[in-house]
Parts: sequence; structure tokens; C-alpha cells
Amino acid sequence: MPRPTSHVWTPLLVCALLRVALGSIARSGGLWGDEAAYLRHAIAYAETGLYVGHWPPLYVWFLGTCVRLFGDHGEGVARLLQVGMAVWTCGWVGWMAGRAFGRRAGLCASWMFALYLPLAALGHRLLSETLYLALLVPAVALLVEVFAGRVWMAWAAPAGVLFGLALLTRDVGLPTLGALVVAIPIALRPRGADALRRAGLVAAAFALWAAAVVTPWSVERGRLRPDEGPSGGTAVANLRQGLTPGHDSFELRRLGPRANGPPDGLRMRLLEVPDSDAVRRARGGNLADVLALVRDEPTYVARVRVVRWADLVSPLSPALTGWYSRIYARDGVPDTLRWLLIALAVACPVGLATAATVAILRVRAPRALLVPSLAVFAVTVATGLLVAQSRFRAPALPFAIVLVSGLAAARAPAPQGRAPWAIAFGASLVGGWAVAFRPLEAALLESW
Repeated sequence: MPRPTSHVWTPLLVCALLRVALGSIARSGGLWGDEAAYLRHAIAYAETGLYVGHWPPLYVWFLGTCVRLFGDHGEGVARLLQVGMAVWTCGWVGWMAGRAFGRRAGLCASWMFALYLPLAALGHRLLSETLYLALLVPAVALLVEVFAGRVWMAWAAPAGVLFGLALLTRDVGLPTLGALVVAIPIALRPRGADALRRAGLVAAAFALWAAAVVTPWSVERGRLRPDEGPSGGTAVANLRQGLTPGHDSFELRRLGPRANGPPDGLRMRLLEVPDSDAVRRARGGNLADVLALVRDEPTYVARVRVVRWADLVSPLSPALTGWYSRIYARDGVPDTLRWLLIALAVACPVGLATAATVAILRVRAPRALLVPSLAVFAVTVATGLLVAQSRFRAPALPFAIVLVSGLAAARAPAPQGRAPWAIAFGASLVGGWAVAFRPLEAALLESW
């Protein structure tokens, strides 16, 4: 991590303390959803040294190593190490913003990342997002430095290594790798043979080093599970689940039928499943039949994508699910503090999204930063339109924070021609929040 200057130490400390504080109010053994499965795989890995499960291996290896070295305390050690990963990521976020917009923006970005409650809630959960961000953010930051011409293009190699490790953590990194490789010539804008050669070398170094990291696991996985992706099976599973009729967000299952509102409400009308042979075939879960549904029932598939967008941008977040899923213990937490944390859990995503709309109008981001950030955003949206949970937007959040921090340094005249983009983005947010209102209402009632 770049060496932080004195003005950055305070948000880094707050970043750590907030995550430790949230972890301290979590119930002992309060695992939810994928956490229990990750821990189960980690214990098996600690005992046997083998892992051939559904997910990419790096987070399971990390968690299993903690269990192997520290026994019953391994889970707690892993959570503390994840706090360190969050601080590491916070440092990179502030550094990237500082390089793009100046020291004031860097400090602003560090504080936003440190205090952004949904990310803080992920910091103590046994989920792979924290490790993924600790690898993805510095990888992209190094690429930005190469694009800006501030470092030698050979730095694309360590960026590729970091990204390869990110790909071994979450296989959503696979389409992100493709998007970043495409972004390289766009960011560099090669003109002439020498510039084109430089862009090609940067793209090749980044992609080949990432491939070198992930290939040994891919070969072994291909031998044992040839029907799944090169780093894990979640990409194929998400494609199948996201298009299967009737599939809903796991995040909402705890809330029951009320999460989708009344039968005649907006959300339920969008989710209404047509009665057709194509739907009945797709319910069987066969990938070919599920993909055929896009051709046979395009209106239904489009309606469900509206709901997925709503779930992706919803104010619902891991900080809120922690309360209604009883991850956080209510005993010993004053009601006033609990209500404040719940309110902040909703205010953080709403505030960041609103600030992002303003940033579209006001911030002149360097092309070297904007292009790779947009690549990450595009992949986050594309995957979120299949299976949307609030934690799936985590890869985009550090880059959104960096771009929004540019408002702290936006003294130049506003860029021209941005208003239609800002209006379209703002309208899509408001529409998404309208569709996501019933789940949010149910979550708040259950949390309170």
C-alpha cells in the first residue's frame, strides 16, 4: 500500500475501529447465508488440505489457513485480518483519489470509505468481498498510474498478478478482466505505431500475468469439474438462477412474502410469471432451457431485469441485513444507537448514489481513472441484473467513492453535455428505489 501521509492516518484508524465495533456486537456463531458454507469448506480444507468446491479457492484457503493455525480462534483471527484488509483498501482508495484530484479529495475519499457503513458491515463478515476489494482496488490503481504515464508500463505486470488473485477470490473477476483489457486502449488512446505498441504491451502484460496466476487452479478445476468456469462455478450458477422463473434474492428470503409487497403492487406485477411452455421448461433448471426463455419470453425477462436493477441500487445493504437477520445482537445495544445505525445503513447508499448523480454533472475525472472505473461499473451492473444482492455492488463502491471525492476539488467549470446523463442516471435510481420500496419497508420493520 502507498505510504499514507499524516492527514490520512485518522480515517485509516477510524476505518479499523468501526469494523471492530460492528464485529463486537455481532452474535457469537451468528453466521448467515454463504458465511456458514464458507466456514464449512474452510474447516474441511484445514483438515484435508483439499478444496474443490463451488467458489473460487482463495478466500476458502485464507479462512482454512486461519482455522488450521489457530484452531477454534481461527474464525476470530480471520475477521481481524479482514479489518486489516479493509484498512489497506481504504489507503489505496484515498491515494487513488489524491493522485486524481488532489490531497483534499484523497482525504475525503478515505473518510467516505472508512465511514461507509455497508462496506464496514462486510468487513467483519466471513464473505469474500473484503479480500476481493483488497486485491481489485490496488490492481486497478496501478493500471491507472500506467494509463496516466506516471509509472513505467511494466507496472501492468504486478497489476495483473493482483488481479489474478482477485479472480481466484470471486469469479465475477473474469468478465471484469475482459472489460479492463478492452479499457486499456481506450484509456491510452494510442495514436501512431509506437503508442499502439505500448497499449498492446500493457494489455498483454496485464492479461498474461493474471492468467498465469489463475491457470494452475483452472487446470486442476477443469479436470475435476469440467462443467464450471475457469476459477469457480458461481458465474454459471448465477446465469442459471438469474434467468430461472420465480428466482428471488436470497437477501429477501428472511423477510418472507411481505418483502415483495401486495399481489397488486408494482413489484409483484413486474415479477408476475407468465403461464407458458417456455416457463415450465425453464423451471427445470437446464441451462439451455433457461437461455431459451430470453427468446421466448423477452417481456417477462425484461420485467425481471427491472426488479434486479432495483435490488442492486436499493438502500438495502449488509449493514441493514445484519439487524433483520439477527447477525447483530440487540441485547446490550441501546435503542438509540441501534436506530442510528439502521438510519445510517439506509442513508449511506442513498447519499452516495445522490452524490454520484451530482458528480456526473460536476466532476472532470482524468480519463486514466474514468475508463477503468466505468469498466468495473459495467460489469457490476451486468452481473447484478442476473442475481442482485446489495453486497454484489461492493466492487463498484470504492471507485464510486473515488469519483465522488472529486466534488471536493471541483473548482473548474462544470463539463458540458452531462445533464442528460445525470438525469437518466437519477431517474433510474428513483425508479429503482420505487420498485425496492416494499423490501426496504419490510427490512426496516423487522430491524426495528
